[in-house]
Amino acid sequence: MPWLSDGVTGNVSRNQTGLVVEGVKAQRNRATVPTYAGRNTLLRSGISSFIITADGRVAIDKIITTYQKDANAQPDETFRDIQAIGQLVAILRFFRAQLSYEHGQKALADENPGGLGSLSTPKAIKATLVHAAETMEKQGVLENARGFADRLVVQRNTENANRVDILAPIDRVNALDVIAANARLYSQYRAA
Repeated sequence: MPWLSDGVTGNVSRNQTGLVVEGVKAQRNRATVPTYAGRNTLLRSGISSFIITADGRVAIDKIITTYQKDANAQPDETFRDIQAIGQLVAILRFFRAQLSYEHGQKALADENPGGLGSLSTPKAIKATLVHAAETMEKQGVLENARGFADRLVVQRNTENANRVDILAPIDRVNALDVIAANARLYSQYRAA
């Protein structure tokens, strides 16, 4: 998957469709190739689908994971698309790198009234994450950085004064799977 490792230019958010699978030959009997409805059934069952290109090569129609239900056995499409995992990896790596760069080798305090460079606070850590989310939004990996900032929780752990707990509600960019259109044919437009 050439795009899954590219979290800088938004390629990780692309739908992984139309990629030719090198070295795999198409089946001889094309009547057994799944139709659109058949491919849709496979996808709803947690099975990725393929197509045969005009030149007879096998290409990815849609790659998905087998994830279908959350821990409460409720239908959940959060991790259905393979790019969701790639996006999460890119986001968390970037967040971790930013946190390490900004707050590594520092002490932790509730406040930093003297503006000391040797201290980090939950407020400063939150600001780092908000800035990182804004960067990832510009890179096309997550969206709604403002909503992320509003929902982000960064607080000192109540039982371990050396620890900061973070709840980071990430809204990822979604792949463009379907474009639906309504076309109408007229022999002549009516006058307005």
